[in-house]
Amino acid sequence: MNGMKLFTTILFSACFLLPTYVFSQEMPTATIVSDSVAYCGDGEAILKIKLTGKKPFALSYKIDGSTYTDDIPFYGDTITKTLSPGETSLITITKVYDDNYPIPSGGSDMVYGSMEIRVDRMPSVDAGLYDEVCGYEYSMKGKVTGDTTAVWWSYPGNDARFIDNTLDSAVFAATEVGQYKLTLNAQNGSCSVTDEVDITLKGRPKGEITNVADWSFCSTDESEDNLPIELKFTGKGNFTYALQDEGGNSLGSFTSDAVTDTLISVSTNKTISLVSLKDSQGCTAEATDMQGSRTAVDVKPTVFAGDDIAVNCGNQYTLDAKASPATIGKWTSTTAGIEFTDDTKYNSLVTTTFGASETFKSAKLRWTETTTDGLACASFDELNVKFIQLPALTLISLSNDQICADKSTTLNFEPTGNAPWTIEYNLGGTTLDKSLSVTDKKLTVLGSDLSIGNNYINITKIKDSFNCESVLNLGQNILVDEKPIANAGSDLEVCGTEVELDATPFFVDQGEWILSAGEFTDVKVPNTSFTANTTGVLNLVWKEINGVCADTDTVQVTFFDAPGPIHEVTDTFVVYAANKFELTALPLTVGTGQWSIMEPSITGASIIEPDLHNASLTNLTTKQIYKLEWKAILESAPEECREKIYTVFIDSRPMLAPTGISPDGDEINDKLIILGAKENSSLTIFNKHGKLVFKMDNYDNSWGGTDQSGTKLVPDTYLYVYQDEEVTIKNYLIIKY
Repeated sequence: MNGMKLFTTILFSACFLLPTYVFSQEMPTATIVSDSVAYCGDGEAILKIKLTGKKPFALSYKIDGSTYTDDIPFYGDTITKTLSPGETSLITITKVYDDNYPIPSGGSDMVYGSMEIRVDRMPSVDAGLYDEVCGYEYSMKGKVTGDTTAVWWSYPGNDARFIDNTLDSAVFAATEVGQYKLTLNAQNGSCSVTDEVDITLKGRPKGEITNVADWSFCSTDESEDNLPIELKFTGKGNFTYALQDEGGNSLGSFTSDAVTDTLISVSTNKTISLVSLKDSQGCTAEATDMQGSRTAVDVKPTVFAGDDIAVNCGNQYTLDAKASPATIGKWTSTTAGIEFTDDTKYNSLVTTTFGASETFKSAKLRWTETTTDGLACASFDELNVKFIQLPALTLISLSNDQICADKSTTLNFEPTGNAPWTIEYNLGGTTLDKSLSVTDKKLTVLGSDLSIGNNYINITKIKDSFNCESVLNLGQNILVDEKPIANAGSDLEVCGTEVELDATPFFVDQGEWILSAGEFTDVKVPNTSFTANTTGVLNLVWKEINGVCADTDTVQVTFFDAPGPIHEVTDTFVVYAANKFELTALPLTVGTGQWSIMEPSITGASIIEPDLHNASLTNLTTKQIYKLEWKAILESAPEECREKIYTVFIDSRPMLAPTGISPDGDEINDKLIILGAKENSSLTIFNKHGKLVFKMDNYDNSWGGTDQSGTKLVPDTYLYVYQDEEVTIKNYLIIKY
């Protein structure tokens, strides 16, 4: 707070002490009114400043950052000062002072304007040294150093010009030879400078071949041909020139005056032109300065007899030479056996004849053309043709025309021509091929590749080692039989010497069994029975035949020893009022047998001598069924063959006596059959009145309704008495017819 009071007091005191004009008089002004100037190198510039205010005046001004004060009083309205800065400078006023605002007061800032004094530096130019060149153009060799605002070459005349004269190395172009004075100009602001140089343009020589018409010659007439060339030169003679052909090959260098003739040896078409030209100054012509050319035209026909033919299938070929215009042609050949249909035609047909041992022939054919003009120029071309004798094929033999599907047949051929060969053949719609050689001339066809039935093989083509081919139509029929597949059945093991075979026929009625050590029931039947002569192992063969095909299969049958013979079945017997029943098994030839009562488990019946095949069953009870087994055993046989069983059921029933008969001769109920009747028995017949009409001892169930004399009894009711040692039956009997 104390500091602030002190500052206020000092400011007030200062303001109180200032003169009163400071606050009441206009401030002076200074304005630069002179324009900016420029000069080259050393020079002077006038600075004019217009002043306002109360005289006298003083100034402070700045030149490029340095401030100067001119304190000498000045009493005019305009100050003029002469300045000579060594470098470009910018002048501005910083202060103006007058009587009211003297220097101690700090003056006035009301100053205006500025002035630039630009100091330019003189560049250095060098137009180069005197020079002379061939041609009509010259690349300047000027050099300019230092700062420049513009550089250019100048030439006062109208007969030449600069190409881009702003370049130090500008190109000066003229149309005439001569010496030219050329000026190089350079400017840098207010500074300008020039330099001159003399150059001489010596020009270039020009040349022309004047006889440009084509020159004709014949290269095949065995004479020397020289193409005449006429030349004309302009420029500084003597001249040295060179010629070349269209391929760029040099034809020599020559020296001549302005006009000259020369001869160039030619043997083919050739176009001659100038390739170089030099005058006596050593100046050479440019390509555009050398005009004209002349062509030597060889009128020899361009003959083309055709391309060589490496392989021509057959003995004829149509030639195809290219006929040249305005010529006549002719075919010739030194090869024996060659004939032309028309030897003057370019497309003549040529024919050769093969020798007896020849399968091909190489022929050289020449086509010669001669021009129809005055030169009659001839030329030829040759071609080589290799004629190939076409292949041929003959079917010699066939091994079999009927085969089985698993067999093959072979076709034997005789091919001619150039080995090896390839034949094409069609088989079932499919095209196949087969290679033949000198040592292999056959085609083997597999039955598996053919269809069952009739097949037709058609050989359609034969091709030789040169790929020459001939179309064929050789056919052969082949019958293919389907091969049967014999199936004798699975191997068997049987007990005894009999077996039921089970072959599976492939075709019906086309198989048979092959005789073996035994006997077949029917060898034509696939599932026939076979009885072996003895036990053991036998291979039985089943064979099937279809056409030329046959197949066999073997079934191995092992016959084991077994007890027997025996009925391996079950028999049932019914007996009436019987106490005893005689059993009826087959007598054994192998093994031993034994009867046994299997059912019922408890019975009063028994078997007398059960080891006999015809043993007796006794003590039968009526209304009882007995199950018996006859077991045949062979201890030495395999287990599956060791035992065989015959089963018998005995149905024991009471005696059965009928009560009527009808002896009408139809063999149905014609007899009085008493089931259970025995040998020691009797039968007595009484009519309804009690009269005896028939009696028979040892009744055998044979009475058929007759009296004792054999006369048929009348239909009626009768009484009969049956009596044996055990039973007596009395019953009525009705006879009907």
